[in-house]
Amino acid sequence: MNYIGWDLHQQYSQVAVMTKEGKVIDEFKVSHNPGVFSHPIMLRLFRQPAKVAVEACNGWYWVVDRLEEIGAEVHLAHPLKTKLIAEARVKTDKIDAKVLANLLRTNFLPESYLAPHEVRELREIHRHRAALVKLKTSVKNRVHSILSKHGIFFHLSDIFGIKGRQTLEKVMNQLKPVYAEELHRYLGLIDYLNKEIEKVERQIKSLAKKDKTIELLKTVPGIGEYSAFLIQSEIGDINRFSHPKKLISYAGLNPGADISGKHHYDKHITKQGNVWLRWILIQDAHQAAKSDERLKRIYQRISHRKGKNTAKVAVARELLFSIYWVLKKKAPYCPKSVTPGLAMIP
Repeated sequence: MNYIGWDLHQQYSQVAVMTKEGKVIDEFKVSHNPGVFSHPIMLRLFRQPAKVAVEACNGWYWVVDRLEEIGAEVHLAHPLKTKLIAEARVKTDKIDAKVLANLLRTNFLPESYLAPHEVRELREIHRHRAALVKLKTSVKNRVHSILSKHGIFFHLSDIFGIKGRQTLEKVMNQLKPVYAEELHRYLGLIDYLNKEIEKVERQIKSLAKKDKTIELLKTVPGIGEYSAFLIQSEIGDINRFSHPKKLISYAGLNPGADISGKHHYDKHITKQGNVWLRWILIQDAHQAAKSDERLKRIYQRISHRKGKNTAKVAVARELLFSIYWVLKKKAPYCPKSVTPGLAMIP
């Protein structure tokens, strides 16, 4: 059995190969090109069983897929935890690759969740929709910026609705050509993004009909169909979390802390976790606080003391605590079975 450290970069990878005893038997650099895994050195390398440690950095999908195809046992290294364990004064690609191989060989490699192919594809669909929504929000902000420059403010709840668009069309006729043209293009972009989002939503609805778990997640306050599907795909197998706090930590919603002697100082949330899961829960927190009395009390109490943003984070933690038990028990949300405030305990 060979133990391989694969230090992945955008244009190339540095590879280190170790024996069980820790002897480096090969190290080389490979450029990323279409035939990289057909290269003689690769064919020779994987003639015998191999375990490979790949750091979970941007663009790891294709490398992991190809390694699995040729029969390697792939382990996805957690970037931050690996760095904490193996911080070195001298840091090069060769050293990083050997560190990965050595941690894998000694069973000290901190691993990230390597989601199955079908889960990765579901994630891609929902992340794509979320990215389009974020783009649309950014374009809407540009429209507000143009209006603000001219001191134009509406008393409509949605200036991009039917009445709002009619008003915007009238406003464009009053602006100088350069601003009117800019506004026209932004509104055209919003229309285009709306159509693309609708296409993705139709795809999501079709997939949701086949999944009973989505209906269970929708029983949690504030969680709609799209949120439920995104949450499910980002969490994956709930059984990999032994306690709700583990899931809360995975989402980066756990509070940080400084502990020195007898003093304990709570800090803001770590934000070291699944960005998409954290984002959707915070998005849903406001609606959840309006539709559930217990969450409403939590939101109001914390909002009064520490502000609305902190209150939304607290509600997001409570939501994730409930989501954990809904998925674990495969049963609908039951307010009576929730321990008040438990998810807020650091």
